[in-house]
Amino acid sequence: MGTVGLLPPKAFGRRLRAVRKAAHLTQQELGERADVSFKFIGGIERGEENPTLMIICKLAAALDVEPRDLMDFTLETSKQLRGRAKKMLDGASENEIHRAVRMFEILFRAEES
Repeated sequence: MGTVGLLPPKAFGRRLRAVRKAAHLTQQELGERADVSFKFIGGIERGEENPTLMIICKLAAALDVEPRDLMDFTLETSKQLRGRAKKMLDGASENEIHRAVRMFEILFRAEES
Protein backbone atom coordinates (compact mmCIF):
# COMPACT_ATOMS: atom_id res chain seq x y z
CA MET A 1 0.00 0.00 0.00
CA GLY A 2 1.32 3.45 -0.85
CA THR A 3 1.53 6.29 1.63
CA VAL A 4 -0.20 8.96 -0.47
CA GLY A 5 -3.18 10.32 1.46
CA LEU A 6 -1.95 9.24 4.89
CA LEU A 7 -1.45 11.77 7.65
CA PRO A 8 2.22 12.79 7.95
CA PRO A 9 2.99 10.79 11.15
CA LYS A 10 1.61 7.59 9.63
CA ALA A 11 3.33 8.23 6.28
CA PHE A 12 6.64 8.91 8.03
CA GLY A 13 6.21 5.80 10.16
CA ARG A 14 5.57 3.60 7.13
CA ARG A 15 8.58 5.07 5.37
CA LEU A 16 10.81 4.55 8.41
CA ARG A 17 9.64 0.92 8.72
CA ALA A 18 10.30 0.27 5.00
CA VAL A 19 13.81 1.72 5.16
CA ARG A 20 14.58 -0.11 8.41
CA LYS A 21 13.41 -3.43 6.99
CA ALA A 22 15.36 -2.85 3.76
CA ALA A 23 18.43 -2.39 5.98
CA HIS A 24 17.60 -5.73 7.67
CA LEU A 25 17.42 -4.12 11.11
CA THR A 26 15.05 -4.77 13.97
CA GLN A 27 13.59 -1.87 15.92
CA GLN A 28 15.96 -2.82 18.74
CA GLU A 29 19.02 -2.72 16.46
CA LEU A 30 18.00 0.62 14.94
CA GLY A 31 17.37 1.99 18.42
CA GLU A 32 20.85 0.96 19.57
CA ARG A 33 22.50 2.49 16.50
CA ALA A 34 20.54 5.74 16.78
CA ASP A 35 20.55 5.93 20.60
CA VAL A 36 16.74 5.98 20.60
CA SER A 37 14.38 3.70 22.51
CA PHE A 38 13.08 0.82 20.40
CA LYS A 39 9.66 1.50 21.96
CA PHE A 40 9.79 5.06 20.62
CA ILE A 41 10.75 3.70 17.17
CA GLY A 42 7.72 1.38 17.33
CA GLY A 43 5.54 4.36 18.18
CA ILE A 44 6.97 6.35 15.27
CA GLU A 45 6.36 3.46 12.88
CA ARG A 46 2.73 3.19 14.04
CA GLY A 47 2.26 6.95 13.60
CA GLU A 48 1.71 7.44 17.33
CA GLU A 49 4.90 9.43 18.01
CA ASN A 50 6.29 12.53 16.30
CA PRO A 51 10.09 12.53 16.22
CA THR A 52 12.03 15.77 16.45
CA LEU A 53 14.37 16.83 13.66
CA MET A 54 17.30 15.67 15.81
CA ILE A 55 15.77 12.18 16.14
CA ILE A 56 15.08 12.04 12.39
CA CYS A 57 18.74 12.90 11.74
CA LYS A 58 19.92 10.23 14.21
CA LEU A 59 17.66 7.62 12.60
CA ALA A 60 18.85 8.57 9.10
CA ALA A 61 22.51 8.32 10.16
CA ALA A 62 21.87 4.93 11.77
CA LEU A 63 20.21 3.74 8.55
CA ASP A 64 22.98 5.24 6.38
CA VAL A 65 20.52 7.42 4.43
CA GLU A 66 19.93 11.15 4.16
CA PRO A 67 17.17 12.59 6.39
CA ARG A 68 15.30 13.63 3.23
CA ASP A 69 15.13 9.94 2.24
CA LEU A 70 12.99 9.30 5.29
CA MET A 71 10.67 12.13 4.26
CA ASP A 72 10.07 10.87 0.71
CA PHE A 73 6.75 9.18 1.33
CA THR A 74 6.24 8.18 -2.29
CA LEU A 75 9.62 6.50 -2.76
CA GLU A 76 9.34 2.72 -2.66
CA THR A 77 12.19 0.52 -1.52
CA SER A 78 13.74 -1.91 -3.98
CA LYS A 79 12.12 -4.74 -2.02
CA GLN A 80 8.67 -3.15 -2.47
CA LEU A 81 9.31 -2.60 -6.18
CA ARG A 82 10.47 -6.19 -6.66
CA GLY A 83 7.33 -7.38 -4.86
CA ARG A 84 5.12 -5.33 -7.16
CA ALA A 85 6.95 -6.64 -10.24
CA LYS A 86 6.65 -10.22 -8.97
CA LYS A 87 2.90 -9.84 -8.44
CA MET A 88 2.50 -8.51 -11.97
CA LEU A 89 4.55 -11.33 -13.45
CA ASP A 90 2.80 -13.99 -11.36
CA GLY A 91 -0.52 -13.06 -12.96
CA ALA A 92 0.87 -12.60 -16.48
CA SER A 93 0.51 -14.87 -19.48
CA GLU A 94 3.57 -16.41 -21.10
CA ASN A 95 3.37 -13.85 -23.91
CA GLU A 96 3.21 -10.96 -21.41
CA ILE A 97 6.23 -12.34 -19.54
CA HIS A 98 8.24 -12.48 -22.78
CA ARG A 99 7.29 -8.87 -23.56
CA ALA A 100 8.25 -7.77 -20.05
CA VAL A 101 11.65 -9.46 -20.31
CA ARG A 102 12.27 -7.77 -23.66
CA MET A 103 11.36 -4.40 -22.11
CA PHE A 104 13.79 -5.01 -19.25
CA GLU A 105 16.53 -5.87 -21.72
CA ILE A 106 15.89 -2.67 -23.66
CA LEU A 107 15.85 -0.56 -20.50
CA PHE A 108 19.03 -2.04 -19.08
CA ARG A 109 20.85 -1.67 -22.41
CA ALA A 110 19.79 1.98 -22.54
CA GLU A 111 21.25 2.57 -19.07
CA GLU A 112 24.59 1.05 -20.08
CA SER A 113 24.99 3.55 -22.95
